[in-house]
Amino acid sequence: MAKRKNPNDDPKEPNKPNDSEDNFGLPDIDFKPLDRTEEPAKAESTPPAAGSTKPTGSGGSSSSEKKYTYRPPEEKSSASAILWMVLALVIVVAGVLYYQFVYKPKKEKEKQELLAKQEADKKAKEAEAARQKAAAEEAERLRLEEAAKNAKPVVGTITTLTERTRRYYVVVTSNVDDDLLMDYANELSKKGSI
Repeated sequence: MAKRKNPNDDPKEPNKPNDSEDNFGLPDIDFKPLDRTEEPAKAESTPPAAGSTKPTGSGGSSSSEKKYTYRPPEEKSSASAILWMVLALVIVVAGVLYYQFVYKPKKEKEKQELLAKQEADKKAKEAEAARQKAAAEEAERLRLEEAAKNAKPVVGTITTLTERTRRYYVVVTSNVDDDLLMDYANELSKKGSI
């Protein structure tokens, strides 16, 4: 293995400390870069042939030795992130559309049905109140008619006017003969019309 040479190492000055900026005062190391070639996976997974033998030792690789190869990190595809974003966008759009075209009209329809029901109840109450009022008026009218039928006529008084009284009177009839007028007045008085 190759040893890295430090530019500060001067063979003329062996006791000089190693203080270059490259190594920060650390001791020199031997290193070997990793192989950047990938071995085919098929070759590793196939068992050796029956007659072949693997060489062991310094010339070959033994089963206890492992080869490490450098594999650059795989670039993550942005397709999955885009797919998730599109899926989230579709869910949000579906939610908005559901709210606008299904949920909101259903609520609006329920409100209209509730208002229509309240209006129908109000009209029914008004109709019932009007019916009860009409029935009460009809009952009162019938009661008054019945009372008028059952009432006994009161005998009225007959007054003959000879001078002015400053009152108004209703003239029922007029006649030349006083006897005929008195007979008609007595007849109306018996009926209770006077």
